Amino acid sequence: MVAELGVGRVYDYGARWYDASIAKFTSIDRFAEKYAFQSPFVYAANNPIKFIDINGDSIGVNLYNKMSQKAFAAFIGTKEGRAFIGQFAAKGQKVNGVTFKKNGKYHKSGIDLVLSDRNFGELKSATGAVTTGGTNGGGKIVDGRLKLGVEINTSSSRSSLIDKVTTITHESFLHVSEFSKDFLDNGKIDYSNDDFYSKTTNMAPASRHHTMFHYKKGASSTHPFARQGLRVLESVNSKYHLGYSRKKLWGKLWNFGD
Repeated sequence: MVAELGVGRVYDYGARWYDASIAKFTSIDRFAEKYAFQSPFVYAANNPIKFIDINGDSIGVNLYNKMSQKAFAAFIGTKEGRAFIGQFAAKGQKVNGVTFKKNGKYHKSGIDLVLSDRNFGELKSATGAVTTGGTNGGGKIVDGRLKLGVEINTSSSRSSLIDKVTTITHESFLHVSEFSKDFLDNGKIDYSNDDFYSKTTNMAPASRHHTMFHYKKGASSTHPFARQGLRVLESVNSKYHLGYSRKKLWGKLWNFGD
């Protein structure tokens, strides 16, 4: 819809009106706190070739490195990857060409997820990525919503396609999944979703998840990181003709969480 208001032409984007005469929205993004590095008046993070604003207010994937982009495209190109991202998507949101037709269960439950990448520096080359927003002190909660993020290290020594996909799979199906399930039971991060975590109270958040995956009875065969995660790697391995055996792919998952 286009309306004539005074001297300019303004466009209805649903959540906000866009004034083409000044190339800006006339009000701020209602999710501006998620993107403190951006002006709250910009459209699509000032990068409309790569991003779109859903209803004028939503972006979720900020990947600038080519390998990060390729790995995420491979991840969301799998059935399991799409299903995972769909849990956090809003109805009508389009991510890497995939349009989600309904609000995901975690989106409806007050959990936001943003994927991004950056250079962690030479001293962090062994780190593939980190998941942010989940802490032992309740989690990063803004206006009642849990703010989770996956930050991919562009300078990681794990630089091949399968390694980057393994990184995204690990952060998604292990850390993001565990933080999300934890938040659902009482609205905070306190490791109350699984009795096993009572044995890990002195550990860092990531270590608690790793310990659960390796030592909780049955977790290595039933946890989403094991089941859906392995299927993601198998699908990517097959599509891109990477030549890895199932045993080697499983080893990447198991050792990544070690």
